[in-house]
Amino acid sequence: MGARGDTPASTLVGSERRLAPLSWGACLGALALSAALLWRAACAPADAPGLASGPASAGLASRAGLFACVLATLLPQLWNLVALAADRGRASFGMIPWALASLAPAGLAYLLAGARGGWCLVALASLALGGAVGLFLLAGLAALRAAYRSRPDVTGIRAAIVLGAGVRDGRPGRTLELRLARALGLWRAHPELLLVCTGGAGEGGRSEASVMADWLGERGVPASSLLVEDEAANTRQNLELSLALLRRRGCGLGERVCVVSSDCHLFRALREARRLGADCVGVPAATPLASLPQQWARELLTLALGR
Repeated sequence: MGARGDTPASTLVGSERRLAPLSWGACLGALALSAALLWRAACAPADAPGLASGPASAGLASRAGLFACVLATLLPQLWNLVALAADRGRASFGMIPWALASLAPAGLAYLLAGARGGWCLVALASLALGGAVGLFLLAGLAALRAAYRSRPDVTGIRAAIVLGAGVRDGRPGRTLELRLARALGLWRAHPELLLVCTGGAGEGGRSEASVMADWLGERGVPASSLLVEDEAANTRQNLELSLALLRRRGCGLGERVCVVSSDCHLFRALREARRLGADCVGVPAATPLASLPQQWARELLTLALGR
């Protein structure tokens, strides 16, 4: 299991649900503070001595700068709302970094407008905090993308482990569907591959792995090419139990194995595989667009917290 859409059995998702009030509080607090800074910037006198004062930056250029700051502030907040709608109102702690990053352009807008008073310190703090979080996101995203920078070489590989994610109403959720589509394309290009579907209890009593196997079977993958591992509750167990299953089928520990997961989750999955002594090749699947920033940020926080 991994990335957004894991089932309650996953320890990470259990932690995320316990932290849901914190996620909501951070997002609402950042939204309120950003709105206050932008409102005060908009109400600042036109001749206020802000950072953008001077004849070269007056008039249209100044208004354009303020508009750009407003847009940069609202975009992460709006995307958080889209992610909430896509996930039936479940708040992810991956929303928190984007909410905090939105404070930077709001603080910058206040300073550019030249508004005065005690809010200057608030604007500076917002700019510093949001800028630091933004740099953390950029650096972290670059590091995560390095996990699959090159095209995966599956030459000579006999098996691929497909990591589970959430199921809804007995069908794969969007995150899981994209992983399965990637695995299906891989199998069609290399029909000798053995696909291991891994994932424990899902919604409605069915395991993620059984739902995955059904989805692949409906699209032509024969039962002889499928293995089902339906006990894992997190990423490490996904890999550990799947590798044990493969060894019982004759795949030795020294053999290379593919790991199919969401692109944002692949770095952590491959790290867990290395800790288990496995030589794995990462095969990235796309992350759903509706929750893409949140899932990437969620993975960064998970890694930063040592999970």
